[in-house]
Amino acid sequence: MYSVIQTIGLEIIFAEDNEYTDFLYIYMDFVIALNLANCIGLLGPRKKLQSSLPHFTLLNLKFMISLGINFLITFAFMFFSIWMVTLDKGYFPTSSTHFEGEGLTEKRATFESTIISLLAIQGTFHIAVSFNVAGEFKVRFYRQKYFMISLVIYSLFQLYLIFNGRNWIEPVDNFFMDKLNFVVFDEVMKIYVLLLLLAFSMLSVFVELVLIKFRVPSTKKLSRKTAEPLLREAHA
Repeated sequence: MYSVIQTIGLEIIFAEDNEYTDFLYIYMDFVIALNLANCIGLLGPRKKLQSSLPHFTLLNLKFMISLGINFLITFAFMFFSIWMVTLDKGYFPTSSTHFEGEGLTEKRATFESTIISLLAIQGTFHIAVSFNVAGEFKVRFYRQKYFMISLVIYSLFQLYLIFNGRNWIEPVDNFFMDKLNFVVFDEVMKIYVLLLLLAFSMLSVFVELVLIKFRVPSTKKLSRKTAEPLLREAHA
């Protein structure tokens, strides 16, 4: 799902004749996704024994509905964000910028690419939380300290990127903003961007908790004949 989120954003940026920067790819794929995959692997099983089994395929109703709804949420938020950034006092259209080089090897810093990149980063780490809270066999993410430390660091860095005005520690600020090809939003737009990212994450988690966990069956019940030998073996 994190790849789907990134790809939706990439297709929108492609439509503007732009692209993610190499630094952004590295940050999303290695710093966030690879680390969170390891954090998920460290989550232990829940303590309560159940007489049901998880599905052994992604092609079941729960997962397909979950993927579909998260796809639509991402699509809607990214398209809304393209309109939202036009309200920035310093907004300039993508068509008014030019590549420094030939082809897509040189990327442009635009309002559209900045907000789409921020949403892609947010989706890369919030989707790990969304799918964990609806799971029935793994312990929750907040019981794993490395998971929580990672989420705190990612969230703080998101705040840094949103409110970075290139005027705190200028060499550091300029390094990240240039490597990511981010523009600086005005003060009002920064608040809007923060609220947009929070809504994006909260809606994804809400969908998993309500529409998926409580309305769509995610496990298959074992018959008593099949379950009893397994329970006896587990207790033994």
